[in-house]
Amino acid sequence: MTDQIEHDLNLLPQWGPYTKKYIGTSHISDKVHGIRFDLSIFPGIYRRKTELPNVMFETNHFPWRANARLSHYSFRHMIEWKDLVYCDIDYLLQDENTQAFKANFVNNTNVSQTLALHFLASIHFAGKKEYEPDNYLQPAIVNLVKDVSWINSNQYTRYISNKVSPTDNLNPDGKFKYETLEDGYVNGSRIEFAHSIGDNISYDLSKTIGNVIKLRYHSTHDTCITLKLDENKQQVLQLPKNNEPTLILLTKIDQIYQQITLIANEDNTFYLDGLLIGNEDYIDLTTFELLNLETTPEVINFNDAYILKYPQISQYYGIRFFASDYELREFISDNLDTFFAKNANEHVQRKLIDKPGEHHYTNWYLRPLNIRANHQHNIYGLVTCGNYTDVTNKLKEATLHTLQNDFDQLTKKSISATLGQQIISATMLSNVVYPVYTCGKYIRHSTPGRWWDCLYTWDSGFIGLGLLELDIERAKENLRVYLTSELAENKFIHHGSPVPVQFYLANEIFNKSSDLTFVTNIFASLLQYYRFLRGSIGSSNTDRFKSGLLQTWSYFYNSGGWDDYPAQKYCHDNDIIKDVTPVITTAHVIRAAKILFKFAMITNHYHNVINELNHDIQTLSSNLDKYSWDKEYGYYSYVMHDSDGNVVNKLTAPDGSNFNQGLDGLYPLISNTSNESQTDRMLKHLQNPTEIFSTIGLSAVSQAAGYYRNDGYWNGTVWFSHQWFFWKAMFDHTQHEFADKIAKIALNIWEQECALSYRSLEHFVIETGRGAGWSSFSGLSCPQINWFHAYYCTYRINLGLDCSLLDQINSEDSILLNVQKFTYKPSLILFVIPDNWSKFKCYVNDQIIQSKTTFSKTAYWLELPNSSEGSKFNILIKRI
Repeated sequence: MTDQIEHDLNLLPQWGPYTKKYIGTSHISDKVHGIRFDLSIFPGIYRRKTELPNVMFETNHFPWRANARLSHYSFRHMIEWKDLVYCDIDYLLQDENTQAFKANFVNNTNVSQTLALHFLASIHFAGKKEYEPDNYLQPAIVNLVKDVSWINSNQYTRYISNKVSPTDNLNPDGKFKYETLEDGYVNGSRIEFAHSIGDNISYDLSKTIGNVIKLRYHSTHDTCITLKLDENKQQVLQLPKNNEPTLILLTKIDQIYQQITLIANEDNTFYLDGLLIGNEDYIDLTTFELLNLETTPEVINFNDAYILKYPQISQYYGIRFFASDYELREFISDNLDTFFAKNANEHVQRKLIDKPGEHHYTNWYLRPLNIRANHQHNIYGLVTCGNYTDVTNKLKEATLHTLQNDFDQLTKKSISATLGQQIISATMLSNVVYPVYTCGKYIRHSTPGRWWDCLYTWDSGFIGLGLLELDIERAKENLRVYLTSELAENKFIHHGSPVPVQFYLANEIFNKSSDLTFVTNIFASLLQYYRFLRGSIGSSNTDRFKSGLLQTWSYFYNSGGWDDYPAQKYCHDNDIIKDVTPVITTAHVIRAAKILFKFAMITNHYHNVINELNHDIQTLSSNLDKYSWDKEYGYYSYVMHDSDGNVVNKLTAPDGSNFNQGLDGLYPLISNTSNESQTDRMLKHLQNPTEIFSTIGLSAVSQAAGYYRNDGYWNGTVWFSHQWFFWKAMFDHTQHEFADKIAKIALNIWEQECALSYRSLEHFVIETGRGAGWSSFSGLSCPQINWFHAYYCTYRINLGLDCSLLDQINSEDSILLNVQKFTYKPSLILFVIPDNWSKFKCYVNDQIIQSKTTFSKTAYWLELPNSSEGSKFNILIKRI
């Protein structure tokens, strides 16, 4: 059941900003066990305040610049706010094994400053679970000998349990069925087995040789299983209880078998580690040992450089910096932030121990660095890895002149942008962590913020949309992380709110690339993703009511990412959530079906699913109108059901009003399936400044509702994620002026906040207009990048969700587009012309059409007229 899709970010180098501890540069030391080497570089005030750049809470470091492939990135470390005294630290990839760095100290005051620079080297291991990166996993390592094979427990070909769960085909985080990570198991993975009598799990033996099969398992009780080889030979085996994973003989075989199956004879769970298969003459020579979690390296002084060798890593790490006044120190502490600060004035000891046996850090302390008033000072160096000879050669070859030239060339290539765009782009691109466990492997992952050191489905979709504007291949790779192959057990990769942003990302990738091969390659994966959300495949229970309305509460507590959305919170607080359907789930599934329908029509393939998609679109749209639409309030409602799945009523607030006066109640604007009267009423709510459209953008909850608050996480704030969906919907509702308002206000408040705080934040408080939330956040704030490019990036084309861009040809004097429209209604196109075009004309199918202006001097709207569904338009935008 192993997924055939690669989920790692292979476009990125092995060196990068992948830490979960202190910002700097990291190297992937061991892909199998998820081991990471960190080198954090940060400034301080000599013998005074030194703040470690911890990435798990807000400290005075700021993502500053980054390119899309992370061969260069930088952080600004603020010593005296704002930009009076600071240090910009740049990281530049020299080759696949070497990262160069430059620390640029800037003193903008009228007095000299006495500063310091720290290099902090450390090794880090995979954690047992998400959000606990320091809770290290200690897996077992199997040392195989000749002709002996190991099959990990999660490498099963089939796992059938009589205890059916909604997550059987959507296990969280891409894990395998009943998989957990725990100490003592090979690669740290174990499979819980025997939830019910008759449960069976099968493994492929076709690539193994030998006449002995052993099982490694752990059970707190005696248990019994049946062993089956292929489809005939069976035997009953007793498995005695044990205190830890233990190897036991299963059987000896006298012929070649293709498959082994274990069948539970009792409903009393125990843990499988794996199978050991080999010849009886060699199999007992196999040994198991625990991964060494020692963090203290051997430190080798090599001329003007240092080499580190950690006991569990084969390669060496070398560091060289061009500065002479420094001390080499060691810190041993699991609470380094406090311990380091306490010892800022320590000038005697070189080995500082908080508690023996705690985490080891190697510290090079460069001091004092005397920076004259209104002057700058640079320190250069590099860190490299490889075998001992490669590392020593690299350290010997390094010269200050070469490093200076490399960084000087980088400065010449730098591209200017607005400060807000610089900050959100640098934050998004550098927010990558390692290790993250999924599908049996450790991967690098683009995270919305390092506190979320894990997968996150809907946030990552928006990261992909942001990447699309900077590097389309990175956007495709981001999408691939969350898709699975047709043979995979999980129908997509899921963590968090199941908002299917991946469909919108795929749609936007196609509109920017017109790449039919891309669509063909992902269609099957998207289709099974869709069918699972639709409730028509595998273990999905999203479609469990007679109303045909959908819900995803079995997979996550949150329907739309909006944690404290009033109706959702009320249903959880009153334990009625399982009987309620929100609007957003059904609306997004309708739109996902429409996107797949477009892809099927454009590629002229997949005709077998067109009827299915059309039927789903019509049925789900009808269900929303029949059961959810509230004529009195002009919103779609949460719908209550009884235990038999029958509709009971629309959910009302304690004051008797509709409980869905917020973005969820307007989500059919995105699916675009409501009638004209319903659409008009929803648009009025959306655009009313006393309801949804606040002074700083779209409020998640109507400001006129009795349950609106000013202190909520979502209730009383503006987020850009759902705002992007509604902005795109305005194209299909021909509301160009309101689309402009959404984008302009969002861009303005973003630039204002970035100028004030240098922070890329989660959301904005309506009462103050100030940003709040995680301090280095990308994720749901990435639409900032999309809006900027939509209005200011030359030749950028944006369409409504009901249209597809089949081709685009740009020249110095023209833009030629081929657009297909999958609605009979009119729809808008937003395009950006070169800034040297003083005049131009627009032709649609050879007819002159008048464009409409925006707040950007180079961005314009064009309206496609009513037409039959599937009509194609040749559009020429020509300079005159």
